[in-house]
Amino acid sequence: MAISAFRCMKRAHFDYRIKKIELPEFALLMGNAMRENSMLMYGEGVDLTHIMSRKDSLKATMDALNNSETNIIYEAAFEWNDVFVRVDVLRRVSDYEWDIIEVKSGKKISERHLLDISIQKEIAVNSDMIEVHGCYLAVINPEFIFDGNSYENILEEHKVGIGKKLLWGSARLEEFIEILKSDIIENDIAPAVETGPQCRSPSPCSYIHLCHKYTAEVPISILPRVGNKLAKEWANRNVFDLREIPRESLNKPHLQRIWDCHVENKSWKDPQIKIVLQNLAWPRYFIDFETIQQTKPLILNTKPLDAVPFQWSVHCWEEEHAELEEGQSFLQYLGSDIHVNFLTSLLQAVGTSGPIFVHNVGTERGVLQKLIKREECTHLTDKTNKVISRMIDTLPLTRNHFYSPAMMGSYSLKNIVKAIPTTVQYSGDNGGLVKDGMDAQCAWFHHVDATTNAAKKERYTNDLIEYCAKDTIALVDLIKHLSKD
Repeated sequence: MAISAFRCMKRAHFDYRIKKIELPEFALLMGNAMRENSMLMYGEGVDLTHIMSRKDSLKATMDALNNSETNIIYEAAFEWNDVFVRVDVLRRVSDYEWDIIEVKSGKKISERHLLDISIQKEIAVNSDMIEVHGCYLAVINPEFIFDGNSYENILEEHKVGIGKKLLWGSARLEEFIEILKSDIIENDIAPAVETGPQCRSPSPCSYIHLCHKYTAEVPISILPRVGNKLAKEWANRNVFDLREIPRESLNKPHLQRIWDCHVENKSWKDPQIKIVLQNLAWPRYFIDFETIQQTKPLILNTKPLDAVPFQWSVHCWEEEHAELEEGQSFLQYLGSDIHVNFLTSLLQAVGTSGPIFVHNVGTERGVLQKLIKREECTHLTDKTNKVISRMIDTLPLTRNHFYSPAMMGSYSLKNIVKAIPTTVQYSGDNGGLVKDGMDAQCAWFHHVDATTNAAKKERYTNDLIEYCAKDTIALVDLIKHLSKD
């Protein structure tokens, strides 16, 4: 709760009162991988992770502390002044002295991390259960590369309390904790906090739906980039619906276009886009990639948190009146040859001529540019650069030439398909395990997990192939729609 409060007091309020909000599955999987990293780094010890009860975890911690053979404790528990904490790693220094180590999934230390370990030290010291020798933050080592054998040095320890990495002082912590008690624990009313960047960073807040004080059929906040700012300004005038603000108050043509579409409740399509598309060559290709961020790398010669491409989908439209060919796909979970196999098969699938459509080209282009820097892929540099030069980004293409009220201000492919003729659906009760990019990463994690049975692995594979193909089919249908009168 304290870390939530540092980010947003209203989030801490909901954390305290709504304790059944589930973390996204991807966050849980990343957390499990970081726990594995801790154990790889610090070795065998007493693991208290499975003990959820406060009372039982405190007793188990004391038992482990009193055992002279215990040198490492995972998820030790401490309590003082009604504040309860769990410590990622305790490392014995002497009979009574221990190091506190907090393990974080990022590569850099933030003020939130310093607050976290400061609270843990304060509670541990005042609990009279241990004497704290030193405090350390362990983050991902940005130079670590998995060699296929060892995870030594996958984490990088930073001693806290020196240089710029300063612990919060006792007085500051006590004041902070008292504010938590008075404003969160003892107050049933949520603090008045406006929505802002804290709602999205470092990850989307689970309670954002509870913070929209004012609702409207077409909220002003849907306007790209400026929506939240304008929504706050107009809320002061008791105006919440986009259609109720004056058109002239929007100083950008694309914003006025969105306003027009919602006021008139009809779509807009620039007639010039048909001419632009008609002048493009054939055949036409449509591609989409999926990547995985490994907290604990399993793929040879990769770094933690790097976006490693493991899947692509390609559809080819040979000519205007031709039926769409059955799509091609690539999917490989592990292996030292995953990068070169990904790239070689892709180059073969997209041929040597014709435009290649991709939504938000920066992602796919970035993946290809990183691949050709790898030693095993450098011989494919010229061919890959030619593929990159053929790419056409459908994101600005759509933004500049099409809008529909069904998109509700968003130019993501998942919202565009709501406004065009297509068979593609990203939501619904189709029983699929993969409905978005995060689900795709979760499917990768589950598939490479040795405890996942063969039938479930096959289902993950089938769902991944189906999901990735949806994006390329949706791109085909988008270009078809924009090409018509």
